[in-house]
Order: sequence, then structure tokens, then C-alpha cells
Amino acid sequence: MKRIVLFTLILACSLLSCKKKSKENFISLTGKIENNIIDTDIIIRSTQIDYVYKKLNYEKVIQIDKYGKFSDTLNFPNNDYDLLYNGYRTSINLEKGYDLDITFDSQDVISTLNYSGQGYILNQFNSEKQRLRNTASRNYTQNGSDDINLFIKTNLLEKHDALIKKYKGLISDSILEKKKSGFDKFYTSEKFVKLYLKKLKSNKSKKLLIGKGAKEFSFEDQYGSTISLSDFIGKIVLIDIWATWCGPCKYELPYFEKIQKRYKNDKISFISISIDDSRDKNKWIDFLEKESPMGIQLFENKNGKSEFISDLNINSIPKYLLIDPSGKFVSLDAPKPSSEEKLTELIDSLLKKYNAVQQRL
Repeated sequence: MKRIVLFTLILACSLLSCKKKSKENFISLTGKIENNIIDTDIIIRSTQIDYVYKKLNYEKVIQIDKYGKFSDTLNFPNNDYDLLYNGYRTSINLEKGYDLDITFDSQDVISTLNYSGQGYILNQFNSEKQRLRNTASRNYTQNGSDDINLFIKTNLLEKHDALIKKYKGLISDSILEKKKSGFDKFYTSEKFVKLYLKKLKSNKSKKLLIGKGAKEFSFEDQYGSTISLSDFIGKIVLIDIWATWCGPCKYELPYFEKIQKRYKNDKISFISISIDDSRDKNKWIDFLEKESPMGIQLFENKNGKSEFISDLNINSIPKYLLIDPSGKFVSLDAPKPSSEEKLTELIDSLLKKYNAVQQRL
């Protein structure tokens, strides 16, 4: 009897030991995405390419269920990798034995990305660092600065130093020092300064377009008819710049339709302009036939390089443009339809002005 008990204990301990060793040899990833975009996956891949075989050394596509949840196990070497989701890319540190839980909102991946579980500390640091960079970039392109070096010092270098201090004792000094050195070197480089100045110039040119007449365009719809912006003089126009390959664009479609239904009795025209590659026109037509979106559908057919699109300096889509009845720009970056309250407030304000003018006529 004692032998049986002893054998059972040895077997149980052996199984537990194997299970522990097995877990230590793999990386576990789980997570939840709020407002997940249907038919979108998470991709984990190495940042290095094997130039002998002309392919990524490591890549794993992780499927997301209808509730926005995902779970998978990886057998990758300890290293930094790219985490990709619907055009967003961020760095993720993976090591054997990590048991990471990842959460974010698809509408604002970078600002909401958080990690927990075994191995979360370095990844959470990287996530906060990326938020710091994005905030600084947004502040500079929107507001500018008379002294770019002072802006870099106060909005990037000093804030990064504060982040380093926050994680001191949680992350090894050697890793933090390496990160500080790399960060400081890049953000004081001539290349980075030129990039920021270019962004500021682009933003200033957009501001100059507000209140100015929008350039004419003439694009074909799915039936081959040519439609021009001048056809809509006398109406408010809300334009959606999008593409069939753009996940966030497709996410906004039901909200855009809701906005159109809300204003169906008002003098507002809703135009969607696809900047898909000219070779993908049939793909665009197939999408329209399948989804039957509301509004006027146009195909730019110049890969986003028509005069109308180029003048707008668009660097991300979807982008929503609001034009008044006289053909002048009211907004080159109107709120997304999913931000219904903000968008309707802007449209209602313009409608009120338009109706007041009509009453005086």
C-alpha cells in the first residue's frame, strides 16, 4: 500500500514538473480588444528578415473571436518583436515563460494599450513610451513651437527621463540606460528635427485651406458616371476619404450610415471617395455590391495622388471633410461618425447658419 502511495506521489510530482517545464518553454498570449474590427487579426512577427530565404524569421497570425478575445502560445526565441493590428504597429518583448495579457481599444490602440501578467513590466514601459512620443508629435503638429529644440527638451527628453525614473528598480539599470541613450540620440538628431518641421509645415498648409474654396474634382462612380464637386454647390457636403483595405474605414461605415439617415431630409450630400489602388477598382466595385453603403460612391483612380487629395496632405484614413454650401472648407479633419455627438454638433452648427441665410433671402 505504501508503495502505491509513493508511486502516485512520484507520478504526480513528475507530471507537475513536466507541466511547469513545458510552460517555461513557451510564451502565452491572451487578450481582449474593445470595439474589435471584424476579420482583423493580430500578427506577431520578428523585426528582422532572413535575407537568405527572403522571409521573416518568425511570424504568427493570432485570430480574434467575435467577442474581441484572443489566445495563443508561441515558441519564439527571447527577443523584441512587432505586434501589428489593423495598420498599427508597436514593439513587444517576448521571453520564454511569459504569460502576457494584452488589452486595447481598436479606436485608439496606442493610448489604450496595456499589459498585465508575467513579463508585463518592460512591455508596459514601451507602451507608455510610445504614448509619450505620440502625444508630443500631436502637440507639435497642432500647435507648433518657436523653439523646436526647447520643445524636444521639455516634451520628449525630460518626460522620457521621468518615465525612466518611474521604472527604476523594476527594470534593470543596464536596459534603462540603453533605452535612454537610444531615445536621446534619435530625438536630438538632425533627421528627427527635419521630420517635425515637415509635419508643422503640412499642418499650417491645412489651416490655410479652412475658409477657402475646395479644389474641383471629377471622379467616376461605380456605374461609370462622372461626378464633380461643383455639382453640389448650394449644399453642405461631408466627404469620407477611405479605402477597402482600411479596417478603421470599414469600422466607421455603419456609423456613417446612421449619420446619413439622421440628415436625410436636410440639404446635405454624403460622398465617399475611395483612394484604393487604380488596379483594385473591381475590388472596390465588388465591395459596394456586397455591402451596399449609402451615399455617393466615387473612385479617385489615382492612388491618392489626384490634385484634390494631394493638396489635403492626408497621412491617414479615414478622413472626413466638411464643406459649406458655397464650396469652402469648414473642416479638414471632422470628427469620425463613431464620435456621433461631436460630428452632429458640427453639422448642426453649419445647418443653423445655412438655414438662417436662406430665411433672409
